[in-house]
Amino acid sequence: MCIIQIGENVDRLSDDFKENYNHIPWRSIKDMRNIMTHKYESAEFDVMWYALTVEVPELKEELVKLKNINL
Repeated sequence: MCIIQIGENVDRLSDDFKENYNHIPWRSIKDMRNIMTHKYESAEFDVMWYALTVEVPELKEELVKLKNINL
């Protein structure tokens, strides 16, 4: 569910914001959300596990840095 929520929130970001921080794979985040929402039965669980245990924590760390820069 958290992957779906993250993907939904990416949609709420402005294009300018995503362009300014284009080192973050916004499209891949949205694509993962779409897979989890519409094609869950065909999702590769090792890919999901990697996303949840490695990529989501890295994304969180990067977003915390961005938040601190923009305070």
